[in-house]
Amino acid sequence: MKARKHIGTALALLLLGCFVTQAAPRRDLSGLRLLTSVPENDYEPTLSPNGEWLVFVSERTGDQELLSVRLADVPAATPIQIAESPADDHSPRFSPDGKWLSWVSTR
Repeated sequence: MKARKHIGTALALLLLGCFVTQAAPRRDLSGLRLLTSVPENDYEPTLSPNGEWLVFVSERTGDQELLSVRLADVPAATPIQIAESPADDHSPRFSPDGKWLSWVSTR
């Protein structure tokens, strides 16, 4: 669970293209915005090829669900559940052209 908290934090960093490493010079991070209200339960972010959508895994309901958010609507965007199922859904990946989304499911 500890690793997922770090991945959730990376969700906000990924969207703005800022990756902070020990070797990198200090960057101004004041423009970062939190995109989800429960980052410790949101992880595995995947950005669409055109940069318009972010899909991520969330355990808000107790199982792994895929949620998406349109980045143009941030910060007022409400994440949309992609496939409603009691099964776990994870590992989202966009096709190179962005027309398809695939994921792993325990259905």
